[in-house]
Amino acid sequence: MKLFFAPSTAVKCLLRVADLLRRVALQRRMNEKRIFLARHGQTFQNAAAGESYIDADRLSQTGWEQARRLGRLLAPRNVKTVVTSPLARALETAEAVNETLGCALEEDEQLIEIVPPAQTPDDPESEVEHWSVYMARHADDRQYAVGGAESFAAVMERVRGVVDSFQRRDRALIVSHAGFLRFVMGYLTWGEEFSPRTLPRLWVFELHNAGVSELRHVASRAGYERSEGWSIVTWMQRDHLDGA
Repeated sequence: MKLFFAPSTAVKCLLRVADLLRRVALQRRMNEKRIFLARHGQTFQNAAAGESYIDADRLSQTGWEQARRLGRLLAPRNVKTVVTSPLARALETAEAVNETLGCALEEDEQLIEIVPPAQTPDDPESEVEHWSVYMARHADDRQYAVGGAESFAAVMERVRGVVDSFQRRDRALIVSHAGFLRFVMGYLTWGEEFSPRTLPRLWVFELHNAGVSELRHVASRAGYERSEGWSIVTWMQRDHLDGA
């Protein structure tokens, strides 16, 4: 004869609590969106001079291999969409990554590199060779631009648009450029306090060709409300590039 003992009230309560905790943990995971940020692979200009501001610059053979390795790295991460700058070096990176991921691919004009000033021999700006210089020099005027370049305010308008678009996405890979990604990280770090005077601090964020960063959205942090939103989980992971 089998004996059956009904669980005590205490045991029932513990089971209900355990079930509630599982549901809360599941909901929290569902609410924590993930976004991956990547710089394009190495280009011919990167290999020769470092930064690339030539719109027609293309991936080198090394850059194609870097991008394919990035795709293999992200394969287990359930990436659903690849969103890329339409500039050739970023678009080629997205296409190479997608050889493995096979995701929907979107182009977003907001992700292009920061437009630098055109240089002329008689330009009154003595250091216009880099956008960060003239933006910092004219920090009190966020609309200031020279030689057809973008102003700080113009770049920030794009940055806000891109970060706002993260809310509509989950498990998306964003492919962009060194300068613009630095601006994104500056905005995520300092919010609206990010300013032209903060620009020199952006170089603490190293940018690697085909490096990838992971963002996680946290809806609430009790006691740390000012840090609610997007957290930087990893920054420019590059171990997948060893030997490339």
